[in-house]
Amino acid sequence: MHERGFTLMEVLVVLVITGLLAGLLFTSLDALATGESRLAARASREGATALALAWWTDSAESVVADTNVPFDGSPTGFSALAIDTPAESSRQRRLRWRVDGPFEDRLVIEGEGLAPLPLVPGGTGLRFAYLDAEGRSHDRWPPPLGQFPVLPERIVLLATQPAPSVRAIARVAGPKDPPRQALSREFE
Repeated sequence: MHERGFTLMEVLVVLVITGLLAGLLFTSLDALATGESRLAARASREGATALALAWWTDSAESVVADTNVPFDGSPTGFSALAIDTPAESSRQRRLRWRVDGPFEDRLVIEGEGLAPLPLVPGGTGLRFAYLDAEGRSHDRWPPPLGQFPVLPERIVLLATQPAPSVRAIARVAGPKDPPRQALSREFE
């Protein structure tokens, strides 16, 4: 009776193949873990960006027209009178939204009673544009010649890098001109 066993060469080939498969498996698992951590970090950043853009939109939509605090808009920022939400205090305060950072990649909101609050909405080369009632874009608001109301219809936050794209649009609610007060005369 002849017993058949494995030769040393066959055992070595099986061990080499098993080692290669284990190496591929561990490399794949490492790549999967790295990809998962990158995805989680990106989702966190994008969630923070979405939250920052929503907060910016809400605060920009609270802008009101006022003769004492004129709206002043440029490509790198704007200032205006804004109303806090009712949950906060329903008070008016002058706010300034500006683009900041080495690559114009941060949006900073500052105002009366507020510490500067940097928001990072993503993208570089952030710029503001102001839309009139016909949807035409202007770099500055109010445009020259006084042919437009005090407030724009919409305020657009643009990112110019990596490709020009709209990051957020705020629709200015309410009247675009300050309320006019009637002149009163006292007759004696």
